[in-house]
Amino acid sequence: MKISTTITAVFLVIALVLTSLGTYTFINTSTDIIEQHVQNKLLSTAESRENHIETYLEQNIERLKLLTSRVGLKTTIEEYNIAPSVELQDKITERLTSSKDALDEFERICVISPNGKVIASSNQAFCGKDVTEKNFFDNGKTENKIYFIEEDDEIKLFVTGPFNLDGKLVGVGLTVVKLANLEQIIKDRTGLGETGEVLVTIQGETERIYLFERLFEDEALSQDTESTATAEPMKQALLGNEQIFESTLDYRDEEVIAVSQYVEIGQIGLVAKIDRQEAIGSIRDELVKSVSIVGAIILAIAGLVGWFLGKRITKPLKKLTENVDEITKGKLDIQLAKSSVVEVQSLTDSLNRVLASLKLAILRTGASKSELGIGELTKAKEEVENKWDILNKNTDDYIMLIDDKGKINDYNKVPVDTPREKIIGDTIYRYLDSESKVKLKKAFENVNKTGKSESIEMKIILPTGTRWLSTKIIPLQNNTPKEEIVETEQKENKETLLSKLIKKKPALNNKKKLNKKDEKRKQKSRRK
Repeated sequence: MKISTTITAVFLVIALVLTSLGTYTFINTSTDIIEQHVQNKLLSTAESRENHIETYLEQNIERLKLLTSRVGLKTTIEEYNIAPSVELQDKITERLTSSKDALDEFERICVISPNGKVIASSNQAFCGKDVTEKNFFDNGKTENKIYFIEEDDEIKLFVTGPFNLDGKLVGVGLTVVKLANLEQIIKDRTGLGETGEVLVTIQGETERIYLFERLFEDEALSQDTESTATAEPMKQALLGNEQIFESTLDYRDEEVIAVSQYVEIGQIGLVAKIDRQEAIGSIRDELVKSVSIVGAIILAIAGLVGWFLGKRITKPLKKLTENVDEITKGKLDIQLAKSSVVEVQSLTDSLNRVLASLKLAILRTGASKSELGIGELTKAKEEVENKWDILNKNTDDYIMLIDDKGKINDYNKVPVDTPREKIIGDTIYRYLDSESKVKLKKAFENVNKTGKSESIEMKIILPTGTRWLSTKIIPLQNNTPKEEIVETEQKENKETLLSKLIKKKPALNNKKKLNKKDEKRKQKSRRK
């Protein structure tokens, strides 16, 4: 696989993993925030409806109390109980009708005698009716209380309370209220979307009774066929448990978010709910869609960045490969281009050193560039280096490899006790007096210009004193003269050329000649 392809693939994989993790985290976090918002909204709606219902029921109880507190009406009822007459009955009925007409919500107002007979009503059809067996009558003798009772296929609100005169029960008051106004309040679905609704329920003898028609009545399951999980929020509401349900089933067995509340005054269960799919599912789908588009853009950018970086790295490598191919064909004059990529530049530097060694091998062996391939050059280089090492170890002379700027690149030994790592890379001019520096620089110029070796005498300054060295400078690399040397001597075999190079003693410092000259100078000094 190509490097550029690998880099692009790596970038894409990393981008895909990071995008997936980011998408998963973002969607889950967003979903939690949205769900919390929906729950808070449902809770607010449920509490608002609960307050409306409590206010409505308390208001109707207060209206009945106002009626049963009228002394004149209570006195008339007592008189009727003692001596029933049409006149007294009409008088009571008139007062009841007057109170009923003041409130449109009242369907009828009745007065029930202590023995359970309706003695007067704003609706004459109910006069004389026996309600002895009714719970609202028995409870109405002692307290003000409300009841939801089905009458004429309609749920109505019954409110009962006692008529007490001087601590004695003279009758029971009854108001029957239509729930139209309350239904209007409960069915207000503002902010609840298409599937949101508020349900109000009471517990009947055998099953739950919904006070108002449900939004999806046609889809409602029969309570006989419900599972244990169906309508769970309403079951909890009737038990008096006020809870938030993140995910539960409604009366249709649909997954919903719901809040349950309990209205104690009427023993009413209240639930505000909305389909989970509408509240979160649609928004979640939109989030997934949006994030997917963003993710695709990120992947595309990552792929382009990976491709660009891959090309940036492989381009110099490709060029380097082409150069190496040329070198293997014997073209050693190629200049390896520099690279801004550190690793590639390090490789280039290594190849430059190898190339320099190969060029040196050609000069030492006398082979032409066209005669040697890379394998032959390497072999020849190793051959010459081995012989060169033997020469360095066995000669008494000082041999140095120095560039044209005077930097010491290699040596076999030196007349000073200095660590090798401090000498390599140092300049030879550091060890010369001013006159010798000038001589050496001039010699370098002549050798570079002519390509021929040159001999000079140099004075070196050492910690132990000064010494004179007879030095021979032999060119190993030089653009123009070097070519001339190779061309004139390439007909000779490698061994002959090597012998000549060794005889010329590159950077030789002949100690024997030095000792003779020192003795001559000493003798001259003595004569003087």
